[in-house]
Amino acid sequence: LKKEGNSQIIHNIIETHDTVERMCMLIEAKFELDNQAYFECDSSGYLIRANEAFYKIANMTKEEAISHQWVAIISDAFQERFLDQWKKLVNAGLPINEEVPAKKGGRFVITARRKPSNAVEARVILGSISVVV
Repeated sequence: LKKEGNSQIIHNIIETHDTVERMCMLIEAKFELDNQAYFECDSSGYLIRANEAFYKIANMTKEEAISHQWVAIISDAFQERFLDQWKKLVNAGLPINEEVPAKKGGRFVITARRKPSNAVEARVILGSISVVV
């Protein structure tokens, strides 16, 4: 659609589209640049994307965290319990807000929600991690 010579309705549609596009760019920039460590997974726990703060806190490279390997930051003794919580998140929508022991020492708080939260089947899991001090 061209802006010139169109009706007011077309002009408003174009304007709304441009605004939504700018908002999406801002949301993406916030995800990437925020100091909070964010991640996005599919319902199986496959890491779709994470920001630089995530890799820094997890002390992993992108290659090390790929697919399901990001869960390796959690101590072996706690991984099974965490994966049970993940299944409850995916199947029943029960959010995760859990302090977990880190494999390399220390503790993380992992928070995760499924989006859309009202869907029967989770499509995307959004979350964050932080170091417990």
